[in-house]
Amino acid sequence: MINDSLVQIVALATSLSERLSKEADLVNSQQVNDELLERWCEVVAQGDWEKLQYRLQWDGLDVNTVRRVLSATYLAKSKPLPAWAETLREIIQTAAKFNLDQVSLNTNQFPIEPENPLPFEDILLPAVLVGRQKLLTFLELQSPDYLPLELLSEKAYLQLERGLLQRLVNLSAKTLQFEFANFRPSSYNALNLMLENLNFLAEGQSSNPSVKYYIDFVETLLQDGLSGFFQKYAVLGRLLATTVDFWLEATAEFLQRLQADKAKLESYLNCTDSLGKVTAISGAVSDFHNRGRSVLIITFTSGQKLVYKPKNLGLEVVYNQLLDKCNTLGAPLAFKVIKILNCHTYGWVFDYVEQQSCKNEAAAQRFYQRAGMLLCLLYILGGNDCHYENFIACGEYPVLIDTETLLHPQAKPIEGSVQAIEEMTEIERQFHDSVLRTGLLPHWDFSPDGQIAYDVSALGSVNPQQAPWRLPRWKAVNTDEMHLAYEKVKLAVQANVPMLHEVALSPNDYLEEIVIGFRQMYLFLSDHQQTLLTDDDFLIALQAQPVRFLFRATKVYQVILEKSLTPKFLRNGIERSIELDILSQTFLTSKQKPQAWPILRSELQAMEQLDIPYFGTSCNSDALNIGLEQPLEKYFKQSSYNQFLKRLQNLNQTDLVNQIGIIRGSFYARVVQTPVAYELSNPNSKSDFSQTAILTSFQLQEKALVIAQEIEANCLRDTSFNVNWIGFGYAPNAERFQFQPLGYSLYDGNCGVALFLAAVAHVTASTHWSNLAVDALQSLRTVLQTPNDLFAQKFAKRIGIGGATGIGSIIYSLVKISQFLSDTALLEDAQLAAKLITPELIAADQQLDVIGGAGGAILGLLTLYQQTGELAILDKAIHCGQHLLAHRVSEQERPRAWKTIAQNPLTGFSHGAAGIAYALLRLYAVTKDQAYLQAAEEGIAYECSVFSTAFANWPDLRRQSGFMVTWCHGAPGIVMARLGSLSIYQTNEIYKDVELGLQTTQKYGLQGIDHLCCGNFGRIEVLLLAAQKLSCPQLLETAQKNAAWVVARADKISGYQLFNNLPNSLHNPSFFQGTAGIGYQLLRLAYPEVLPAVLLWE
Repeated sequence: MINDSLVQIVALATSLSERLSKEADLVNSQQVNDELLERWCEVVAQGDWEKLQYRLQWDGLDVNTVRRVLSATYLAKSKPLPAWAETLREIIQTAAKFNLDQVSLNTNQFPIEPENPLPFEDILLPAVLVGRQKLLTFLELQSPDYLPLELLSEKAYLQLERGLLQRLVNLSAKTLQFEFANFRPSSYNALNLMLENLNFLAEGQSSNPSVKYYIDFVETLLQDGLSGFFQKYAVLGRLLATTVDFWLEATAEFLQRLQADKAKLESYLNCTDSLGKVTAISGAVSDFHNRGRSVLIITFTSGQKLVYKPKNLGLEVVYNQLLDKCNTLGAPLAFKVIKILNCHTYGWVFDYVEQQSCKNEAAAQRFYQRAGMLLCLLYILGGNDCHYENFIACGEYPVLIDTETLLHPQAKPIEGSVQAIEEMTEIERQFHDSVLRTGLLPHWDFSPDGQIAYDVSALGSVNPQQAPWRLPRWKAVNTDEMHLAYEKVKLAVQANVPMLHEVALSPNDYLEEIVIGFRQMYLFLSDHQQTLLTDDDFLIALQAQPVRFLFRATKVYQVILEKSLTPKFLRNGIERSIELDILSQTFLTSKQKPQAWPILRSELQAMEQLDIPYFGTSCNSDALNIGLEQPLEKYFKQSSYNQFLKRLQNLNQTDLVNQIGIIRGSFYARVVQTPVAYELSNPNSKSDFSQTAILTSFQLQEKALVIAQEIEANCLRDTSFNVNWIGFGYAPNAERFQFQPLGYSLYDGNCGVALFLAAVAHVTASTHWSNLAVDALQSLRTVLQTPNDLFAQKFAKRIGIGGATGIGSIIYSLVKISQFLSDTALLEDAQLAAKLITPELIAADQQLDVIGGAGGAILGLLTLYQQTGELAILDKAIHCGQHLLAHRVSEQERPRAWKTIAQNPLTGFSHGAAGIAYALLRLYAVTKDQAYLQAAEEGIAYECSVFSTAFANWPDLRRQSGFMVTWCHGAPGIVMARLGSLSIYQTNEIYKDVELGLQTTQKYGLQGIDHLCCGNFGRIEVLLLAAQKLSCPQLLETAQKNAAWVVARADKISGYQLFNNLPNSLHNPSFFQGTAGIGYQLLRLAYPEVLPAVLLWE
C-alpha cells in the first residue's frame, strides 16, 4: 500500500525540469490543459506570449512540447524511486507508530521546549526521529568515534535536532495550519479573523485554551503515518524528506570533521587541557547553501567557542593576513586580527567575536576612526554586501565576520536590466563602484510600496527600524485557537552597533572620526603601495582564492522561496516550478539570449531543493565558474584580482576627495530632515523690509548666473560627454533622501537642472549654457532613443508616469527646453517619452497625484499636445483622466477625492486634491468633458470640507495634526492651483480660497528653508503668480522684497539653506529641492512674462 502511495507522491512531486528531461516516462493526455501554460506565461512574462516564447526557445523548447508535457501524466513506476522517496517511506512508517504519550513522558529525549513550542511539532517529530536513526546508522558504519554523544553533550545534540525540527516547521506549518483550519469548527477561524482585525489578539484568546481539536487533528494525520497528507501535498513530502537527508549529510560531515580536527584545534589554541565535549550548538546563523549546509557556532566544556564554516576560508585567511601586515607596517590604529584554520572545503574560526561596549569616549572615537580605516581597506579590496549582520562592534574594534564577498567581481549587465539602467553612464558606474559599494555606509532600501525606508548597512543601521513588511507571528501555538498573524514590528538593534555606557552611538556624531580614519588609511596604503605590490607571497595567495559572486540579493531568493511554500504550490511539482521561474524575468529584458542565461538553470536547481543559489569565481579569473555546469567565460568586466591591483595603483588625491565627499553625503542623507507641519503658533518674526532694496532684473539674473556657475563647477563629465551631478534624491512616500547621481526627472534629476540651464541660455542668448543643458540630457536621450523596447518599458515602469518624478516630468521638461533653445530634436524626444505612457502603465499607477501619478502625467502630456496638436497625445491624457475618475473615494461622507500616498485623501498641490483637480480642469479646458469638471469641483469641495478657519489653512493629513505653508502642502500650493485654473473655473468660493490662502502665505512667507518645494522661493512664486493673475502690484513688490531678503541672507551665510540640519555649503543642484529651482525662480522674478511658472506646469 505504501509503495503505491509513494509512486503517486513521486509522480506528483516531480519538478518541471525533471518532466521536461524525462519525456519518455510521460503518458500523453487526450485532453490539453492550458491552465498551467497560461499560469507560466503570467508568472514569467505578465501574460506576454512573445516573451514566454523567448524564454522557452533559449532552453531549446517550444510551446507545443511544453503544452504536451504539462498535460501528460508522469509514470514513476517505470524508474527506481529516488532517494528522498525512501526517506519519506521511513517517515510514514515511523509516523504510523508514533505515540504522543511517549513525547509527554520523555520530553528530555526530544528536541522540544515545552515553554517554547513550535507549531505542529507533534506531527513533525517522526521525521526528526528518522533523521536521528539514519544519522546513527551512518556514523556507526563509519566508526564508533563519530557517534554524536562521543563528541557532543546530549543537550548539544538535541540542539542540532532542534535545528532540523525548526526547518521542518518552516516548511510545513502554513500548510498544516490550512488543513487544521478546515478540520476544526469554522467558528474558530471567524473568531480569530475578527479579533485580528480589531487588534485584540494576544498570545492566545484565553489563559488556558483548549487543545481538543488540535490533538484530534494530530492523531488523525498520524493515523496513516501522514500518507494521505503527503498524497495531497506531494511536493511538501518531497521537501521534508530532502531536508532530512540534507541534515543527515551535513551533520555527519560536521561530526566527522570535528573528530578528525579536534587534536589540531587544541594545538592551534595552545590548550593545556582538552576542549572537552561540545556543550552548545547554535545553528541557522547563515543561509543554507550546497545541500542545506550552514554555519554553526559551537561551545566546548572548556568554555572555548569556535565557528564552523562548511566552505573554503582561504579568503578570510588572506584578509586577516593583510590586516596583520597593516598592523606590522604601522597602520594608524591596529586592526583586530582573527585566527582561522582553513581546511579547504571547510574551516574553523578560533576567535568568536561578540559585541562589547566601548570603555570610554576615547575608545568610541577610536572605534569610528577604525571604521573609517576599515572602509578604506574594503573599498580597495572591492568589498560588497558588508551589511549589519556581517559586522560586529567589539569594543573599540569594528570586525568584519564574513569576508566571502570581498574582491567581489563586477559582471557585465544584462541588456535592459535594472543594473544596465543604473549604469547607463560612466559617471553612474564610477559612483556605484565607490565606497558605497562596500555596504558599510548608510543607504536606504524601501518597502515594495515605497512607504517604509530602512537601512541594513553596517555603519548606518544603528536604531530600531520599522520592518518593511509585516512579519509572521504564531499565536496560541498547538491549541485549538492556533493561527498565524502578520504584525508590524521594529527591527531590533544588532551587534553592529557600538555602545557606550549602555547607550547606542550614532555614527553621525562621529563623522569626522570616520573621515579621519578613511583619509589616514588611504594615505597609509598609498605610502606602502609598493610594499604591497611586491609582496609575492601575499599576491600569489590572493590570486588563488575563490570569491563569491552575488548575482542577485539573497532577500529576493528568500521571498520567492517563502511564497513557493504556500499550500497551493505544494501539491504539484510543476506548479511550484512555475512559481520559482519568476526568476527568469530578470533575463527577459531583451530579445537576444543573454550570456548569463545558464545562471537561471543553476538558480532553479538550488531553489527546488531549498538552497540559496551560490555562485563564484577564482580571484584571478574573469569567468563565472562556481555554481554552474559550464563556466561562463569573460562574464566579468575583469578579474577581481585585477580590480584590486587597479584600485591600489590608482590611489590619488582626486579620488580621496571624491570618496570622502561620498562618505559625508551618505551620512547626511541618513539624517537630513524635511520641513514638518507647522503648528502656526509661531509665524516668522516680522522681517524689516525697510532696508531691503528690490533687486533689479539684471541683479536677479547675475544671482542666477552665480548659481549656474556653481552647478557647472560641480558637474561630472565622462569620456562620452555625458554630464551629471551627485545630489540628494527624494523619496516622497517615505520622506527620505538618497545620496546618488541625479536621475532623469524634473523634480530632482537632470531634467530639472537642464531646464534651469536652458532658461539661463534663453535670457542670456549664451550658447555656453545651452550646450551644457543639452549635455545634461544626453544620457536620457540615449534611453529614449534606444531600439530596445523592453529596456524602454522597464525604464518607464521604474520611474512611473508622474509629472514631477516620472515620464510626465520628462515630457514637460523636454518641451520647455526645446522652446527655450529652439531645438526641435528635443521635441521629438518628448514624443518618444510620451509613447512610453501605455495603458498598462497608466493602469498600474496607484499614486494618482501630480508628483508621481496620473495627475502629473496629464500636465506633461497636455504641454506636449499644445505644442504638436497630436491627437494620440491627447488620447493618453484622456486615458489618465479616466483613471483618475475611476479612483475617487469618499471618506467619512465627505466629497470624493483621491488616496495618493496616505491612507486617506490629502489636500494640497503635490499629493493632494488641489493638484489633481487642477490637472483635470486643464484636461476639461481641452476636451470640454463635463466629467472632468465635475470631478475637479468635487475634489475642491473635499478640500473645503476640511479647511480650518482657526488656522486659515488646509491641514496636512499625512499626519495626525498640523499645517504646512509650502508649495507642496498647505495654503501656497492650493492658492497656486486655484490661480492656475481661474481662466477655466472661477467661483466666489475660489476667490475666497485665494484671499485666505494668500494671507496665510504672507504671514508665514519667510522660513528657514529656501528651495521651491518646501521653502521660501515656493511661496515667492505664489505671490508672483497672484500678482500676475490678479493684477496686484503690491503682491509683486512683496515677492520681490522677500526674494531680495533671501538672497541677502544667502550672501551673508555663504549659501542658500536647503536643509534644516545640514551645512549651507552642501551642494544639491536639483530643481524642486535644490539650487537649480532657486536659480530659475530668480530668473522668473527678473522676466516674469518670458519664463513660465514651472510649479504650475505652464
